[in-house]
Amino acid sequence: MFSGLNNFIKIILPKRLFYRALIIVAAPTIILQLIITIVFYDSIWIKANKNSTRALVAQLKTIQEVYQNDKKNLDFFTDSYKNNFNFEIGISQEELPRYSGERKI
Repeated sequence: MFSGLNNFIKIILPKRLFYRALIIVAAPTIILQLIITIVFYDSIWIKANKNSTRALVAQLKTIQEVYQNDKKNLDFFTDSYKNNFNFEIGISQEELPRYSGERKI
C-alpha cells in the first residue's frame, strides 16, 4: 500500500550512518539559527524604525516651538536648518495633529 512512498524516501535519504547523523544534528541547528536570526532582525528593525520616527517627530516639534516663540528670524532659522541637517524646510500655518500614542497593530 505505501511501498511506492517508502521506496521514494529510501532513495532520497542517505545510506551511510555519518550522513544520517549529520542530518540529525545539522538540520535542527540550521533551522533554529534561521528562526532566531529572522526574529532578532525583525525586532531590531521595528525598534530602529520606532526610534527614528520619534527623533523626527521631536525635531518637528522643536521646529514648531522655535517658530512659535520667535517669528522674527524665520529666514535665519530655515537657512541654518538647511545647512546643518542638509534638507530644506518650509513653514506653514497649519496645525499638527493632536494624536499622540502608540501604534495599534
